[in-house]
Amino acid sequence: MNWVAAFAVFFLPAQTALGEPPLWIRLRTAVSSVDGPPQAEVIAVVVGSGSRIPAGAIVTGRVEGPKDRRRLRLSFVRVRVGGVDYPFRARVLEVDNAREKVTGDGTILAMERLRKRPGKVELLLLAAAHAHPMALALLEGSKLALREMERPSVHYPVGTDLALRLESAPVLTANEPVVPVAPAALAAVLRTLPSRTETFRTQRPSDWVNLVFAGTGEQIAKAFEAGGWTAADQLSMRAGFKAFLAATERHSYRHAPVSRLAIAGRLPALVYEKQTNTFAKRHHIRIWPTEGTWKGQPLWVAAATHDIGIDFSTSSKTFTHKVDANVDAERQKVIGDLRFAGAVAFSYSMARPEVPRESHNGTGDAVRTDGMLVILGLSAP
Repeated sequence: MNWVAAFAVFFLPAQTALGEPPLWIRLRTAVSSVDGPPQAEVIAVVVGSGSRIPAGAIVTGRVEGPKDRRRLRLSFVRVRVGGVDYPFRARVLEVDNAREKVTGDGTILAMERLRKRPGKVELLLLAAAHAHPMALALLEGSKLALREMERPSVHYPVGTDLALRLESAPVLTANEPVVPVAPAALAAVLRTLPSRTETFRTQRPSDWVNLVFAGTGEQIAKAFEAGGWTAADQLSMRAGFKAFLAATERHSYRHAPVSRLAIAGRLPALVYEKQTNTFAKRHHIRIWPTEGTWKGQPLWVAAATHDIGIDFSTSSKTFTHKVDANVDAERQKVIGDLRFAGAVAFSYSMARPEVPRESHNGTGDAVRTDGMLVILGLSAP
């Protein structure tokens, strides 16, 4: 029997089948249905049945059933808090931003055969086909874009987030961070900052600003890097081809560009995202500098949303990501990751009654929010 360990950190407001929040964990070492024993470390945190597990708890589990590269079933059986082990039982409910499906008993099922990622030659030929249609015949004739198929298997690298469905858990005291209300002086500054983005070309209202960072650009970069996020590539023909192939071949593209949203005509200075193994699903955040400051630190406004699938936009006549309507969950995801990375020095919240609870973004997706704005002061690098 193989064993798995995990380490608790933050919670997201998703719901289990029983209507209770799941426990989110983060893998510490790779987990695979092909290779040797997996080990993991939990990074997330909430329990059902009136119990709550504090951040920092160590959860241990095991791989169940016969070895099968097409499926992986993990069962978590023990939680350690403050050096003391407690009985604990949970199964996988969801793999964050993954292409695989999870059955009711927690078994992760591998997708059917996937084509391998395109190489440099394929990308060059695709670029040539875009500029010179005659090159498309070479691309089709060589079959370079249809390379050897991969056998289905389940594999997740270090840092992959899993949601667990709790079956039993101890009643423990949680160390849930409380976000205090912003002092009046800070709230006055925050009200001067922009509150919504717009599409770059058509200036349609789009994502709401839901986070503010106090710190330098270097601190922001280090914080997101420590939290497991990657910087997005700039939009280009090459990046566009890579994104297209990642979508059609169901692969990830961890540095994929994002659509262009602006504030007062300015594109974001920083863009970060977090994927698992599919371009169709990703966490991402756009960040803009402002002229505001707080206690000598520059302020940056940010809009965080969660892509949950690829759809066709009737307004822009192109394929685009579909956004999770609950944008508050993505705000909490960013806060949790940066706290887990030890990058948050302080945090405050501010209510914004003028922000509608329901609206639509620039591509027509419905958006729901409580309107709260959270400011995070970043630790020195």
